[in-house]
Amino acid sequence: MNKGEFTAGLLKGKNFFIQKNLKPRELDYRKYRFSLREAVIRVIAIMGILSVVSFLFYRSLWGMVLLAPVGIYIYRSMAETEADKIRKTLAMQFKDCIKSIARSMKAGYSVENAFRESLKDVNLVHGEGSVMSKEIEGIIKALGNNVTLEEELLSLGERSGVNDIREFGEIFKIAKRGGGNLTGIISDTVMLMDKKLETDEEIRVIISSKKMEGQIMEFVPFAIIAYISFTSPGFFESLYHNILGVIIMSICLGVYFGAVILSKRITDIEV
Repeated sequence: MNKGEFTAGLLKGKNFFIQKNLKPRELDYRKYRFSLREAVIRVIAIMGILSVVSFLFYRSLWGMVLLAPVGIYIYRSMAETEADKIRKTLAMQFKDCIKSIARSMKAGYSVENAFRESLKDVNLVHGEGSVMSKEIEGIIKALGNNVTLEEELLSLGERSGVNDIREFGEIFKIAKRGGGNLTGIISDTVMLMDKKLETDEEIRVIISSKKMEGQIMEFVPFAIIAYISFTSPGFFESLYHNILGVIIMSICLGVYFGAVILSKRITDIEV
């Protein structure tokens, strides 16, 4: 398995994601690399989709050559979708970790020992194979090797691709070196992350119906062409197997894919 490959599974009824054969400090949640099996399945699915599109718009499988860039875009979009799922999972688990740390610090623990204690809570809630559990284990090992906690948090923030984690690491570094109120900072961070996640969930609920409509509309053009092709054979015949027809159909496909990309960007709202 190549470095950086993710595998997905189920643990205690919840989705969790890990990268095999990597130390926690080497994990990069900003990218997702499919395993060989995952890649083969997705490539076959993409080729199936492109073959249908090629037949409907060009009546020739050679149209798949023109659609190759679309296939690459779909593949990368799939990888980005998986990476986004992992980042959201990590953000949620990090919030729970910080909550545990805040409680321990209020009980008199040092911040380093609070991180050690948080492992129990994270394992209890999310399982020992969860991404945050692995990260905490890595932090604990690093602390045992005289690596500072702020270095570990900055590394996690950079690798995570999650703004909240990155900003927390930067603020923590400044507060730790400047003698700031770490307990207050961590408590405030928990409240802000709670509010942000609530807002994100509200936005997701509001636009979920629009996303569903958009997904349905993505299939409408193909359904219309397929319906007309089967009910009125020869209706599109003048658009096939000639240069002008290929150009017209390619323009239509370009407009369609542009509309799909624009739709996804409009509904992809980040708080």
